[in-house]
Amino acid sequence: MTGSVIDVVTLGRAAVLRNGRSLSVSPESAEFLLLVFLAVEGSVSRQRLRELFWPHLPAEEGDDRLTETLERLERLLETDLIRREGDEMRVDPRRLDVDVDQIRSAMEEGRPWDVFSIYRGPFLEVVDLARYAEGESAPEELQSWVLATRDRLASTAERARMQAAWGPETHRGFWGRLVREVRSRSVLYATLLYLGFAGGSIQVSSVLVENTGLPDSAFFVVLALLAVGLPLVVIGVWILEELEKERTAGAGGETPGFKVGKLLARTRLRNVHLVSLLGVLALVSVTGWFVVQWGAGTGVPDAWAELPQEKGVAVLPFRGEEGEVFREALNHDLVETINGHLSRVEGLQGTLWVVPQADIHAHETRTALDAHRQFGVNLVVSGSVQRTGDLAEVTMELEDARAGEVLRASRFSVPVTDARQLEVRVLDGLSDLLDLEVTGPDRDALVTGRTEDRLAHGLYAQGRQYLERFEREQSVEYGIELFRRALDRDPEYVLARAGLAEAYLKRYELTRDLADLERGREAVAETLEEGGELAAVHVTMGLIRVATGQPEEATRVFRRALALEPHSADAHLGLAEAYQEMGQMKDAETHFLRAVELRPGYWGGHNHLGRFYAQTGHLDDAAGAFSTVVELAPDNHRGWANLGAVRSYQGDRDGAEAALRTSIALLPNAHALSNLATLYFREGQYGAALENYERALELDDRDYEVWSNLASAIRHGGVGGEDRLREACERVRELAQEHLMVNPRGVDAMTRLATCYEILGQPDNARVMLRRALDAAPDDFSILFQVGSIYEDLGDREQAVRWIGEALARGYPVRELESSPGLADLRRDSRIQDAMEEARERTDP
Repeated sequence: MTGSVIDVVTLGRAAVLRNGRSLSVSPESAEFLLLVFLAVEGSVSRQRLRELFWPHLPAEEGDDRLTETLERLERLLETDLIRREGDEMRVDPRRLDVDVDQIRSAMEEGRPWDVFSIYRGPFLEVVDLARYAEGESAPEELQSWVLATRDRLASTAERARMQAAWGPETHRGFWGRLVREVRSRSVLYATLLYLGFAGGSIQVSSVLVENTGLPDSAFFVVLALLAVGLPLVVIGVWILEELEKERTAGAGGETPGFKVGKLLARTRLRNVHLVSLLGVLALVSVTGWFVVQWGAGTGVPDAWAELPQEKGVAVLPFRGEEGEVFREALNHDLVETINGHLSRVEGLQGTLWVVPQADIHAHETRTALDAHRQFGVNLVVSGSVQRTGDLAEVTMELEDARAGEVLRASRFSVPVTDARQLEVRVLDGLSDLLDLEVTGPDRDALVTGRTEDRLAHGLYAQGRQYLERFEREQSVEYGIELFRRALDRDPEYVLARAGLAEAYLKRYELTRDLADLERGREAVAETLEEGGELAAVHVTMGLIRVATGQPEEATRVFRRALALEPHSADAHLGLAEAYQEMGQMKDAETHFLRAVELRPGYWGGHNHLGRFYAQTGHLDDAAGAFSTVVELAPDNHRGWANLGAVRSYQGDRDGAEAALRTSIALLPNAHALSNLATLYFREGQYGAALENYERALELDDRDYEVWSNLASAIRHGGVGGEDRLREACERVRELAQEHLMVNPRGVDAMTRLATCYEILGQPDNARVMLRRALDAAPDDFSILFQVGSIYEDLGDREQAVRWIGEALARGYPVRELESSPGLADLRRDSRIQDAMEEARERTDP
């Protein structure tokens, strides 16, 4: 549990932040609303919380639901934030900061002007209470509380506006005259002219510093002199004059006083003089900016620092006014945009690799030196972002990660609401900073299909970030929700619809829910109608073609994607999968390697490559690929599970168990538990094997592979009983047939079905499945071994010797055959013994 302060944002948007980074707490969840209620209301009884959030439940069940929600909330926040005092509950104010409390403090302390920087919109306006608790509407009393709080805060903001504009009416004497002067037209004119002067001063200072090689600190010195110093002198002189007049009037004539004030009083300086002086300053400053800008040209230095050939890049948060909600949102969008562009151009020019933002967040990287130490990068992209009216002023800087020195900089302004222009300007800036030559189809792919709605773009960028970790169902769920919200803001946002289709497909792969596959098909069909010339759309369609057993059609779709975006790593990955499905292994390997070359920092590419090597018998290469996965994403449970499976094939029993247990510790998952059970089964620990297979099914009872493994354990280990064996086989038949209806080329489903047909006494059906499996995957040594094992169970020794011998010849580990309980008789066959000896000689010549 960490002690860092949690920031809760409820005005204008809804988010929970730690150190400026958004935490994975959905605004429509009971956890978020419960946290907001406690933060706003203070100490609240359990009964009150139960009646407010779960009025429809009995008291005992409501208490249980409250306890579960609080425990989930503290896990998500990674901090023990809730204080329990008897029946009362409250949040620890030292560890939580909510913007509603900031407004309350500003009003109590007489700072109404501070309310403007805090109140960014209505309370919880972006929260859709109709989606509370799995699509059901929030309880009526909870909705009433939200609406009442929203109205109260809106009234407070209006009251603050009036107080800041006019102040109390009780001022008298000198200060009362100053208040009246501020309300007068002459000072209003002076204020407007000063704003023009200050704006011109900022531009003059920026251009002067940028083109004279002065350090950044010089910018603030020049700016302070021009925009602050001179006007303060003028205003100070005016106040001295007024003080002298006040002193003289109060004494009835000349008295000792301020010499400067007396002198100014005698000159009869008037407000008109102040207005005139500021008008001249404003005119001079704005004119000066045009003159300097004209002479500066583009403002790009004639000679930039040379960059290393190999560029390892981390993108860090941009600087700006801390706590300013708009700046934080724009900062997040900007970082996601930069990281997204760099991720998509990895490998285009020389050697470029990028640290994923998920790793930056996980390590809480803040400085260039931190990035160098943690990830080994030599370059960092960062900078600053400020809002000036309706414009966002962006400075992108390229730093030497070791020395912390700025090597290059790019500055531009974009409308705060124009996400498309932001994307284009960021791409141009990155091209300058990193010497990238992104032209033609590659550039078109990066800027086509975008939206002009900045908030929609921000939601899409977050959705893509979550989808990068598609091994976690919760991340995919968040991605789906964010893509939907982006489409709610801009229904014609093609990339968001393509992302939604891909997210549905990823969830189908995790849950095997056919409804998700159908949703993905519908979404991608709509996307093709709207954006048929986008590579991302064709990639998603190709992935659906592969998932539904149409690899030949998929190759055509992926090649179209590569014609639109030649350096798309996702298109190369999809094409490689399609070639593997068709048995064209050499072509598959070529495209897997190309995808990894284009995005060396993406764990998904290495994971696909590792699976390919594992299925084709290159176990050392597979272990290397999966090791890279867990180096890039140490918290990736799928990478550890795959590494454990390969370690088992390699004979590294302890390494296999360690990797599998790491996967389970990160996130209990059926894949790792099933592999761990298989490890125990091969060692004769049948009870432990059965226990872990059952645990795996508790997590996912729609995985026919786990049901099939359970059936084999019951049959060959003599545990579990005949009824459970028959039940397992029936589930395999049901689920595997369902899978084959979606993907007729699902070779693993065929062998699992064949096993259960043999157990259920249907040998003819088993042989049909075995022939289909051999036709679909003639080069996959694990499939060949399974086919031979099933023929042995069918009593066909000749076919068993043939296909197990072929599996050994293609690299299937001899130790796997030696540890298979059901093949003891086969191992005594002289032909198998010869094949085993030949395999050993090839492995250890």
